[in-house]
Amino acid sequence: MKLQVLAVAATLTLLNAAMPVCVDDPAYLAYAVEFLAHPLDPYGFEFGTPLVRPANLLLVPPVVPYWLALGLSCFGENLLLLKMWLFPFAWILAASASALLNRFAPSVRVPMLWMAVLSPTILPGFCFMLDVPALALGLAAIALTIRATDRDSIRGMALAGLVAGLAIQTKYNAAVASAAIGVWCLLNRRFVGLAVAGGTAACVAVGWEWFVAVRSGESHFVVHFGQRKGSAAIRFVHLALPTLSQFSGVAAAFAILGLRAAGSRWAFRLGLIVPLGVLVLILAPSQQPLATSANGKPVLTISNLVYGSWALLASISFMSITLKLLRGGGIESRFLLAWFAFELAGCIALSPFPATRRVLGLAFVFAILVARTTHLAGLHPRTVRLAALAGIGYAGVFFTTLLMDTTAARSAGLELARRERGVVCHHLTWEGLNYCSTREGLPQLQLNLRVPKVGDHLAVMDVSDLRGFVEIQPWIALERIDVIEIGDGFPLKSLPSFASERHRSSIARAPASACSSIASSRSSSERQAETGSSVDWRIGAASSITVIFTGPTTTGPSTSLARAA
Repeated sequence: MKLQVLAVAATLTLLNAAMPVCVDDPAYLAYAVEFLAHPLDPYGFEFGTPLVRPANLLLVPPVVPYWLALGLSCFGENLLLLKMWLFPFAWILAASASALLNRFAPSVRVPMLWMAVLSPTILPGFCFMLDVPALALGLAAIALTIRATDRDSIRGMALAGLVAGLAIQTKYNAAVASAAIGVWCLLNRRFVGLAVAGGTAACVAVGWEWFVAVRSGESHFVVHFGQRKGSAAIRFVHLALPTLSQFSGVAAAFAILGLRAAGSRWAFRLGLIVPLGVLVLILAPSQQPLATSANGKPVLTISNLVYGSWALLASISFMSITLKLLRGGGIESRFLLAWFAFELAGCIALSPFPATRRVLGLAFVFAILVARTTHLAGLHPRTVRLAALAGIGYAGVFFTTLLMDTTAARSAGLELARRERGVVCHHLTWEGLNYCSTREGLPQLQLNLRVPKVGDHLAVMDVSDLRGFVEIQPWIALERIDVIEIGDGFPLKSLPSFASERHRSSIARAPASACSSIASSRSSSERQAETGSSVDWRIGAASSITVIFTGPTTTGPSTSLARAA
């Protein structure tokens, strides 16, 4: 079994190495550079675009940046070697998943290990970001807790608490693992062990926050807890449906196997709605409204129908699994259901916005629930192996989609740098394009550090938030002079939903052109400077990657006002 764990971890790491820098990777690499430069004052710098802010204001707990900083000290900024440097997290994830499956579903441990680790959330999501390392450490803490309770080991509970504390300081959402540890200890009446594990985890987490408060003036956790806005009810309304939609998309293969394990003879036939749904997303204009409200706002799209059918499938599967486990699953089954409930609550209560990567823990626990049900049902091993292969293939769709998206973003950054060679070109970009552009020597737009001068160029990604920021700057006048079109030819896209709330589905149909472009406009830059007219934002063939605006810029009446803006 150790060879299986190593094989799974190596596969995950090697596939991750093929993925260009994407989503929030550039931020964590930048923090790693700073952590390496001043490890005892980790947040003692400023970061951000289009305005820099104190580093303590961006949510970046320390474990992954410190690990990357150690890798930077060994390899420099060699992305391939840094990707390989993440192998320990992949191994911890695979080993912990194997231990949990051995406890809850020993008869299907091998195929479910591959299916759970190479899943639609973990396979494309293992990068420089925090999600997979946090999951790995959280699972390790739970696995260590179960082993310690079996052996009645206080030292083991202390070790579990230590790892749980590290998980929290990898990503605060990993506090869900500590709650799961508490449930396991209570179900098994290990009250002393619970106190030891909980106390150790608290010492690690609180101790680090105290250190940050001493060095930076305020705890990292307190800063970000204070930034939360809105009531719990509003947050639930905002997050509940996107969470269900994204979970249903990434957990569809597990839902089919769960239905079969729960006794449904029609499970695999019902499961045909998953590949059919993917085909619909590829072939049909999935975001085209089928029905609109009185004010013209779309209320029903083809994408809604696809994800609605997947949500129905996942809901029926979960309810069937729950009923089967409650009837005869024992303490282990009750623990897994409670753990799933905590993960669901954590997705809604702790997530600042919906994104596919935020349901990673929820989808993994669902995989364990399905494995448990499959084990109890005694499904034929060949059936489970075929389901695992189908699940890995489904995850490959997500991986390939994100790979194409990020490769196109990297190409756009290289093309931008080539076209703007010899010109001062500031860029306002996200999703990996920013890393490539900066590495090629283009400065990020950071208005409160340096103000663009007349004659400089500005490149802006086709994201409403970024376009909107430039639009509201009355002292910036632009002449649109160029356009970059980058397409990958792949019919699906996952990057927006993987990263943020801009699309609530997990995968969606790419635009027909699969590229980005704008309608060029030319006018006198002197006239724009005089009138203060804003850039013409008319978009041409809408895109999946980037839209570039470049042109002369001018500041307002004084530099100080520009910096204040």
